[in-house]
Amino acid sequence: MIISFYTIEIHRLRLVLQFLLPFKQDSEMKKQSPIGYYLRKTDQLLTEGIAQIHEDMDINRLQWQILHSVSEKPGINSRELIESLTEFADEKEVRDIIADFAERNFLLEQDPLDLTEQGRDMHRICLDRQMAFRQKVMKDISDQEYEQVIGTLEKMINNLQTPREE
Repeated sequence: MIISFYTIEIHRLRLVLQFLLPFKQDSEMKKQSPIGYYLRKTDQLLTEGIAQIHEDMDINRLQWQILHSVSEKPGINSRELIESLTEFADEKEVRDIIADFAERNFLLEQDPLDLTEQGRDMHRICLDRQMAFRQKVMKDISDQEYEQVIGTLEKMINNLQTPREE
């Protein structure tokens, strides 16, 4: 009878453990959300922060890219600028922004393109705000920690881009 009692109790314990084990794993995972959550949340907050800076400066992301491109490459011609932005905008969009920037006195419209003094001021102020935002983002994060995160993400990307082994 004693053996039978212990046998039943051990069997019950096994059933309980088998039942609880998946819940324990799930609850442990909930303590630390999946990486997708952190990637998505970080992207959302970064995008919102930069978008707010652009909105405050009365420009959008594409306008910033054009302003920054002309600042980084003084004397760039409109064809080169259009080609450098093909993944973000078509030719008409870029030409419309060039015309708008000329009207706003940020840009000399003729080729080669160059920023006016007002355009250089606009670029400097916007860049300074973005740099301050980046500093806020990187507060208390060492270069080593940043490089480790980037390295890990690169590995994950490579793992996901590698064809599946079957």
